[in-house]
Amino acid sequence: MSESLAYLGLRADADERAVKRAYAQRLKQIRPEDDPAGFQTLHEHYRIALEQARQRAETTTPDVSSAEAASAMQWSSEAADPPKPDVAAAAVVESSSIATPEESAPLPLFDLEAFLQTLLAKIGDDDPEKLRDWLQSIDAFWSIAVKNQAGHAALHKLANEQVAMRAELFEVLLAYFDLDNALSGYDHVGITRLRDALQLRYELMDAHRGDLTQRMRIEGGFDPSQTRTMVNALLRPFELWRDYVSALLPGRPTSMVRFIHVLSRGQPGLLCPLVDPQHLQFWYGAVDRGRFMRPRVALGYLRIVTMVVSAAAILCALTLALPPTPSKRYELTASTLNFFGWTLAGLIALWSAWLVWLVALRWQTGPEDGRLDRNGIGRTLFIPTVAAAAAVVCVYSPYVWLLNLGLAAATVVAALAVVRFWRRAGLRFPKIHFGGLAWVVLVVAGNFSRVLFEQGSRTSPDYTGALVPDGEEWQARAFIGIVFACVAGFAWFVDLARQWRVFHRPQTATGR
Repeated sequence: MSESLAYLGLRADADERAVKRAYAQRLKQIRPEDDPAGFQTLHEHYRIALEQARQRAETTTPDVSSAEAASAMQWSSEAADPPKPDVAAAAVVESSSIATPEESAPLPLFDLEAFLQTLLAKIGDDDPEKLRDWLQSIDAFWSIAVKNQAGHAALHKLANEQVAMRAELFEVLLAYFDLDNALSGYDHVGITRLRDALQLRYELMDAHRGDLTQRMRIEGGFDPSQTRTMVNALLRPFELWRDYVSALLPGRPTSMVRFIHVLSRGQPGLLCPLVDPQHLQFWYGAVDRGRFMRPRVALGYLRIVTMVVSAAAILCALTLALPPTPSKRYELTASTLNFFGWTLAGLIALWSAWLVWLVALRWQTGPEDGRLDRNGIGRTLFIPTVAAAAAVVCVYSPYVWLLNLGLAAATVVAALAVVRFWRRAGLRFPKIHFGGLAWVVLVVAGNFSRVLFEQGSRTSPDYTGALVPDGEEWQARAFIGIVFACVAGFAWFVDLARQWRVFHRPQTATGR
């Protein structure tokens, strides 16, 4: 017996109708939204069993004599009149007593286009009971062929047009036309997506925003003012500058993406007919930390410039309003501008370095796949190559700037190797929320770069790096660089050995 037929609980000679019936019964127990993996397995077995049943039906040759006998029995049972009480023998039926196709009752006339227009009007009434009563009152639906045709046409009408419909009304329509089972020919996942899309259009209408506000408060914790603000931001025409201004607020991109996820029930694609896709691309790009997405990069620089320029303007205005002499005020203003200029440069440099760090971290922390192409070898050998080069620079560098560059490279690659091992081993760092303190740290770091630059300029006035520190300072820098390079190499080797063992374990177990 086939494994798929056994999974559906059928015999080896089950026909196509039996397969569909068994699939419909199992579909009541395994719902796609509750068990996606189980539904995928069920659908795969159903597809295989259905194909096997069709192949058996095509290869089986029917017995002619038995087929003729069955046809004769069916004809006689349809043509013969029921026996009368006063007749002892079976009466011979005359040919005139058999109804011909011309004499049989014709199918009722049905205007499909008028039905669809009336259906849309009934949907606009937003009353499930009235919709059900109206459908049951249509005499043409006594014909199964007409009913099936109308049901499929109604479903296509709702899918292809911008119709707003409450989920309760959609369930009434599915139940009446029997479109919510496997024998209808429609995918259950597609039916669910259509229902969610219709419900979403219904909630986004001005008359039904109250239902949307209540759902967003229950499912996402958004208050009514947040819901109104974010819905208006999504439904308005896309203007890049307006989205950037809105995203300047701390936490707004993350809140907006979470709002979109809750609003669309985890299916952002449902919003595309209603919302400009550029809105979705902007907000999702603003929170993507693993790639160089233009909204996130530009938003970071814009926040830095806005914060620094605003603070500088306020302090300069306060400085010019002080009572000292004009020369003293101008001197203080110049000092303030110098301070904020270095702060701006330091913050921009740190933000750029942080973006590069995130991309490098994502590149290095993925699992080993055993590929030997250029990308795989480059990713594997990146850490030891940089660590070895940094160690050589720290030992043999004749210049100050080159020594500092080697020390910085050794420090960064050591941190990258440790985090790479930590993440791929399944460990997690404790989450620390700095909040506004992070901006203070960045400002201090930005001005610390000014101190280092001024110290370097005093050490090497001609910027050629000809002056080299002597004695203990040089040895300390070189020693720290070598230690960090060794840490990077050790963490890389341990992590690579562990990942390589995990990657080759399934192949060893199967004897390959």
